[in-house]
Amino acid sequence: QVAVRLLENLLNSGFKSEVALHTINSVLMLKSTVETFATVDMVMIDLHNAEVDFVKIASAPSYIKRGKKVGVITSNSLPIGILEEIEIPAEKRVLRGKDFLVLTSDGISDTTRYTDNKDWLPDFLGAISEDDPQVIAEMIINKALCLCDGKPKDDMTVICARIDYLGRGGIV
Repeated sequence: QVAVRLLENLLNSGFKSEVALHTINSVLMLKSTVETFATVDMVMIDLHNAEVDFVKIASAPSYIKRGKKVGVITSNSLPIGILEEIEIPAEKRVLRGKDFLVLTSDGISDTTRYTDNKDWLPDFLGAISEDDPQVIAEMIINKALCLCDGKPKDDMTVICARIDYLGRGGIV
């Protein structure tokens, strides 16, 4: 919560995301003698041109669903607050109208231990034809709960948003 509040305050004050994340890393390194770290899964959408910047630091995969095709955005970094010098991995994508953006917590992705370590979510997302983001989020949670026999090892969070891009008019 400390990292999220600090990130929100720094971004709202006009700091660039990279500076804000380096600052949070420093704060977490100084916070106490107890190991303190945080994962970051940040998505910034330019509402004028539908460009999306993903900043993923030790976070679960995110997905872009475009019809039956599903793109996966992953992270291979350590959490912030562990190392003094950090790299901030960023990936840029461009969304189109009717794309879905799906972010999950590791409680969803960790159900892969029940499916031979295969990421089940891209196939699942590609197979569904639902267009209500809330229903998609509920379907993902229900499937993940089934995969772990209703006994999740961690929190299960899903954020799903549908993008309606109007060209020069921006995103609705």
